[in-house]
Amino acid sequence: MNDQNSEPKSGANDAHRTTRIFLIILAVVLVWYVFADRLTPYTAAARLQGYVIPIVPDVSGYIEDIPVRKYYRAEAGDKLLQIETRRFELALRQAEAALEVAGQEVGAGTEAVSTAAAKLTQARVELDEARTQATRLFSLEEKGIVPRAQGDQARALVASREAKVTAAEAEQARVKKTLGAEGENNPRVQLALARLEEAQLNLARTTVGAPGQGYVGSLYLDEGAFAPAGQPVMTFISLDEYWIDAYLTENNLGRIDIGDEVDIAFDLFPGRIFQGKVKKIAPGVSTGKKTDLGSLSAADKTSGWLRSPQRYSVIIETTRTEEMIAAEPALKLNSQADVVVYTGDHWLWNSLAWLWIRFVSLLSFLY
Repeated sequence: MNDQNSEPKSGANDAHRTTRIFLIILAVVLVWYVFADRLTPYTAAARLQGYVIPIVPDVSGYIEDIPVRKYYRAEAGDKLLQIETRRFELALRQAEAALEVAGQEVGAGTEAVSTAAAKLTQARVELDEARTQATRLFSLEEKGIVPRAQGDQARALVASREAKVTAAEAEQARVKKTLGAEGENNPRVQLALARLEEAQLNLARTTVGAPGQGYVGSLYLDEGAFAPAGQPVMTFISLDEYWIDAYLTENNLGRIDIGDEVDIAFDLFPGRIFQGKVKKIAPGVSTGKKTDLGSLSAADKTSGWLRSPQRYSVIIETTRTEEMIAAEPALKLNSQADVVVYTGDHWLWNSLAWLWIRFVSLLSFLY
């Protein structure tokens, strides 16, 4: 009789024990979720971002050569496109002849002037290229996406190219004086010089080079096609500047500060963890709503007692360790990543987050 009563009682105890264990685990997970969400924010909504640059020729003409193909890896200055040069070489010879005729009128030689003008044009083209690349870097530097050291390198390059232009201008001014006062100020000579510089510049612009290191994206034209000036003929994916755009919910942001350490797990590199730092936090986000002028704003309609979390962009700069530098050539634009931010010296929560991001990275082997 006692044995029969003890069996149901033992089963009930097992059920109670299982329930308690389940509730304890649930409570631990809930506590971990609440604290980790604020002390070590995590998101799987992160992507590698960079510049996608349209390649636009400055002069119109038929494409003579495209030495690259889609997804070609290029270094800064590599030739991407060659426009047929015959028309521009002819225009240059005409401009040189016109300058020679103008020089003969005032009894002065113009060969040295033509050479000096060519050097000045080349220096100005190189300066324009340096300024274009520097403008992108300065924009990212102001946003805190790239370190100041990269901006300083761009400034140094621009300063060097500016000095080269200044030297070329001084040399041209010196050579012009050999024409004599009458020749240097002669309107026909001045007009011929201006046309010569324009012809030299147009000829130099028939070659379109890579704006930095990166990959050729889409190609819109092929050899023999006409490339109009000002119209994109291909896209270029720059690897000179990149950053990670991580989207975190509002309740993640309360403790995040600029400079907080970050662990990054790219889907591209399963099982590997990279380091970074928080550089910027977006001050706002678009709701996707448009209000016409003169109309009243409308409140969001929500259903249920839980609304969808709103996410803000957090810009993360990768730490340029040897491992990160070695991985850069394999990086892909819009590569997905998981990110965890360490907001302070919380040894328990930091340790759990450290384990979690590595577990997530290992899961990348499965998909």
